[in-house]
Amino acid sequence: MRYYVPELYLGTLLPGSTQFVEQYGGLPWGLAPEKWPNCKECGKPMSLIAQFCHHKERLNLGKEGRVLYLFQCEQNEGNCATWDADCGANAVVILEPEQVKGGTTFAPLEDIEILPEARIVNWIEKEDGVPNQWVEGLLDGDQYHEWFLDGVIPEEIESTKLGGFPEWLQWPQAYGKPYYFAGQIDSGLKVMIPPEEEIYLERKVSDYGDHYYEITPNIGEKFWVYMDQSDQSEEPIYSIDFANFADSGIGYLFIDPDPEKPKGKFLWQCL
Repeated sequence: MRYYVPELYLGTLLPGSTQFVEQYGGLPWGLAPEKWPNCKECGKPMSLIAQFCHHKERLNLGKEGRVLYLFQCEQNEGNCATWDADCGANAVVILEPEQVKGGTTFAPLEDIEILPEARIVNWIEKEDGVPNQWVEGLLDGDQYHEWFLDGVIPEEIESTKLGGFPEWLQWPQAYGKPYYFAGQIDSGLKVMIPPEEEIYLERKVSDYGDHYYEITPNIGEKFWVYMDQSDQSEEPIYSIDFANFADSGIGYLFIDPDPEKPKGKFLWQCL
């Protein structure tokens, strides 16, 4: 199966967007304020997890020009059931091309948690070696478990991607037709820092010897960028803590690309 891995730059260090760009976190672009979803459990506005545009191979939304916004409640200290696709503590909003407005949409309330922005600057196409005819079996709990025990399902491919197959952390909770598995998102993201910006950042060291940068964005709370050394290269690997999917969780996105009324489902699992 083909899948697509995002190449991410830390959005805080990039110029502001003047058009719709695909990203994780930050603020949505082009979303009418009245369409910003509220959590059905606590009543507070949700936080943007990601925004994507239609692509016939990478993310089929059923029509050219459609865009998708994924939200999750991050306001209630994890007390809302954001892991459940049907409880109303997360939301998938798909807009038609004519519904997309111009400009960044600012949060309805000042105290909404704005997640760190990781902007997608490129998609890298890969192949996981799983046959396409396995699609339905990978969504079936018993079949997936059998293949997993037999060792025929590749492990630890990419935790954040579009396409491919869901790498379940627990028993599969898939949505079948007309939905399809669209992608997954890790609770931590690997990002790149523009070299010309890194020289302005102050590197710090924690009590445990971890190297990190402290980032204070113009909008949103202060966060940390952690540094790890790659085994294959002298170039450092940067990572940020992202959405609240509990302990090392992964979120799973399912799409119904209906030509008239497209829909989405989102859930997450943790270790």
